[in-house]
Amino acid sequence: MQEQAVSLFDKLKNMAENFLEKINLTKHKLFDLVVAAGVGFAVGFFLKRYAHYVCAFIIFVIFIMVLQKFELLQIYINHPKVEETFGIQSTHISGDSISIFWDWIKINGSLTVSFIIGLLIGLRC
Repeated sequence: MQEQAVSLFDKLKNMAENFLEKINLTKHKLFDLVVAAGVGFAVGFFLKRYAHYVCAFIIFVIFIMVLQKFELLQIYINHPKVEETFGIQSTHISGDSISIFWDWIKINGSLTVSFIIGLLIGLRC
């Protein structure tokens, strides 16, 4: 009886691997999609539950930015030190922010869609 359970599991595993090969989806890419959907769900869930705190935080950040614009407050971030501390390699990209963001979405389209689907499901819960 146990041999049947093992063979059934192997059969299902092979079917899943064949399906993933057919649609050009590796295990790592599938894992990335599931993680993006999970993060989207968590963001949507917490955004729905704590929307008033998120709005208050956004208003606070805008207020700080206005104070900085009128030079009443100055915030300095030592980017080279942050990059060194976290091991981030800086890249110099030319272009405006919107085109860079759009290029990133085109490259990571499936992850973006997965995140948005998770976000919408999280907002519905």
